[in-house]
Amino acid sequence: MSKQREVLPAVLTMIIAQAPNAAVYLSGSVALGNERPDSDLDIYAIVPDVKVVNYTGGTMETDEEGYKAFSAEYEGVSLEIRFLTPAFFVGHLQNKPWRGYKVPLKSEILADPYGFLQSWKYRVSPWFRDHPEAVALWEQWIAEYTECRRTKGEKQGELIRKFPYMVPHFWPHLDNLYSGEQTTEQQSESGD
Repeated sequence: MSKQREVLPAVLTMIIAQAPNAAVYLSGSVALGNERPDSDLDIYAIVPDVKVVNYTGGTMETDEEGYKAFSAEYEGVSLEIRFLTPAFFVGHLQNKPWRGYKVPLKSEILADPYGFLQSWKYRVSPWFRDHPEAVALWEQWIAEYTECRRTKGEKQGELIRKFPYMVPHFWPHLDNLYSGEQTTEQQSESGD
């Protein structure tokens, strides 16, 4: 068992103490099962109001309407903990199921007292079943992004030339591709 998996129950307990009815999921390399010793834990907690959350064990990275992100460390494991409202979560997926591959489809549900996360997995699953090319794009993106992270960015320029819609441009690329707004010129530039 990885050290990330070892500390996960304690970290989940701390999050639930902050937000007792939170829907909590794990994303990233640990959820996908390909973590390295230096991988962080990417944890998301869906809460009614992020204004009341104050994760005292870390540094606040982002504080905007409906979303707060903290960086912390627990027993030698780096944590990225994000608190978001249901409206913020839904806003990213509403009428855009192609965005839901990594989250919620490939994420690991840690706590879901009202079935919110499970219902979104259920909603996006048929779309991906019917669009295997989108699954292939996501899997390619995950593999390329993972490789870029493993090399600590050394190959980033090469990867961006090979795979031009790296973060933060991947979602807009999918939005354009599946909403029918991508032009022929954009498709040829991105290699589609």
